[in-house]
Amino acid sequence: MGRQLSSLEQFFYYRSKWGLHSCFLLGVTLDRTPSQAQFAHAIHECLVKFPQLTTTVVELEQGTPTFANITVPLRYDDFVEVKQWGQWDAQLANEIFKEYNFQYTVEKPLWRILAMPKSSTFVLLVDHVLFDGMSTVNLWRCLLENLGPESTSDVLYEPSNEADQLGQRPHPYDSWPVGWSWRLKRALVPWIFYYAPRTVTGVNEQLVHFSQYTLQDNLLQRNKPEEYKIYNDNDRWVLNIKGEPMAKLITRCKEHQVSLTSYLVSVFALALSYQAEGNIRVDIPMNTRNKCKETVGVTEQECLLGNFVGGISHTYQAQPGQDIWRMAREAQTTVVQKSQDDIDDTINEVKLLDVVSIQKFLAKKLEERWPAGTFEVTNLGFQKFPGDDGEQGVEFQVQDAFFDEPQGISDIFTVAAISTKHGGLNCCISSPVSLRNEFQPVWDRVKKEFGVEDKR
Repeated sequence: MGRQLSSLEQFFYYRSKWGLHSCFLLGVTLDRTPSQAQFAHAIHECLVKFPQLTTTVVELEQGTPTFANITVPLRYDDFVEVKQWGQWDAQLANEIFKEYNFQYTVEKPLWRILAMPKSSTFVLLVDHVLFDGMSTVNLWRCLLENLGPESTSDVLYEPSNEADQLGQRPHPYDSWPVGWSWRLKRALVPWIFYYAPRTVTGVNEQLVHFSQYTLQDNLLQRNKPEEYKIYNDNDRWVLNIKGEPMAKLITRCKEHQVSLTSYLVSVFALALSYQAEGNIRVDIPMNTRNKCKETVGVTEQECLLGNFVGGISHTYQAQPGQDIWRMAREAQTTVVQKSQDDIDDTINEVKLLDVVSIQKFLAKKLEERWPAGTFEVTNLGFQKFPGDDGEQGVEFQVQDAFFDEPQGISDIFTVAAISTKHGGLNCCISSPVSLRNEFQPVWDRVKKEFGVEDKR
């Protein structure tokens, strides 16, 4: 038996167990299609490098979610499923997020690859309890590094009789130092949550809201307590920028001393300002790996896979005609402050989940009429994959990549982005179908700013 889940992992666990989040994906298109034997070899090598790839979650007698090794052999079909789809289409994401919801306490891995041989496209689906966005990038790197030789066996995993593969080392957040001010907050939050839960989970009434979109009417249905179904019927489209336009965009961001993430935040916020009134809250997930290595001594290997995320939010007043670069610099200031100067506060805020019931916290969030955020921008950044620089021994090359996530309880719409050498920037945008008319002018302004058309 492995270690207990951290409170952050428990949040992802119960969210999925209740049917509120199925999986998220990172797909790649290769220059050609590897054989099944080649893919089997690559998967086997990754299983050896990352024991957590063959784990699931079980609940002990006291109800504590705990990681556990899978105890039966796993074959190629347990990891890869062939789809006869042609080219990747953004709308396929809805089909995937409806169908694939990984089950716990069963002897199956919490990830899967959908192979689309007609277009040499491979879509990695993962459960958030084991992975964050950067984990999927690192897993793809491992797969590509080992893609070439052929496996002679269909059995890719055999249970080990040796000592527990996972070990008992806690999640890095569980070892994160807690200063006196946060000790005081941790003492107060359970009482506040008990007597005034909306103080913790309540939605800011000053935020932009739409009467045509509420959690209860347009996002999910409740089958019974702790069992929900997300509709996952969002409108989806992909904004693609590559070549000279991408190079010019990066140059402009450097000139204004902002990241591409901050620029994306400002573009979508300004476009939305023409269609809505109130405050716009943008949620920006943050990668905390480097800080965890510095602060609690996590090794490079230990932080390749797992959940190393913190939450950053930046709020704008919806106001048409603002200077987009000023807005980007404001977002940049917030991101730098939260991810560097105030990193202790950012992670200790996540750790407040330690002192409340995760189930009650989720239940209270679902009592709200609207999500807590307006939209989320998750940017995995520019990612280099094996073969991008012509390295010898790498047989397959990534031609394009796309990152996407399901309809969720935290934000009205989402922007999921990744950039690669050959594919450029792909932003997967997902928004409620009930707001199609309201958001079409927003998307038109976004496309006009970038000077490109979307890929449906």
